[in-house]
Amino acid sequence: YLLTRGRAAATTALFYDVRSIWAGAARRRRAIDWHWKVSRALLESCGDFDYVDDDALAAGRVKNGTIAVGRMRYDTLVVPETDWMAPAARRALEAFRMSGGRVLPAQQINRIAPLALIAPRHRDIRCTKRVWKGHALYFLTNEALRPVRVTINVPERGAPVRCDPLDGLCHALASRPGTEGTVIDWRFEPAGSLLLLFGA
Repeated sequence: YLLTRGRAAATTALFYDVRSIWAGAARRRRAIDWHWKVSRALLESCGDFDYVDDDALAAGRVKNGTIAVGRMRYDTLVVPETDWMAPAARRALEAFRMSGGRVLPAQQINRIAPLALIAPRHRDIRCTKRVWKGHALYFLTNEALRPVRVTINVPERGAPVRCDPLDGLCHALASRPGTEGTVIDWRFEPAGSLLLLFGA
């Protein structure tokens, strides 16, 4: 229920190069490999993103360094080298770039700020964020089948609340101020998760 409230906070979109996949042969394999590797790298860095294809890009509304697709607004597009992007999508991409939007190749995705800083960095921790009526909601999951102990640093101020889907209650959570926001020490259970609410 909570993950349906408000809007997703992702501001990065990854171009889904479906036309290269349709082209077949070596182009298909390269496009699939690129798509998989970049998606995986963004997830492992606690980055959140959406996929956009030619149709979504062509229909996007460009304004002040962002492109709006439906209810979402992106300031960063990660785009592979491709000869198969539709002309309308290519024009939208250029308009986005000219308005100040950021277009990155796969080699520069480390310039995308993660939603949360995890220390030590752990490739099995995932994060998504939603914004809802002045609240910030973070959902972190541990995809490892073993316990993981980490420090979580999120760019929010104030006392976090842990929402527990097992008992339906919200619990105060120990935290401390960090240089960039709030720091929480947490032990994830195997395949466990943590639902953090700020602004409650």
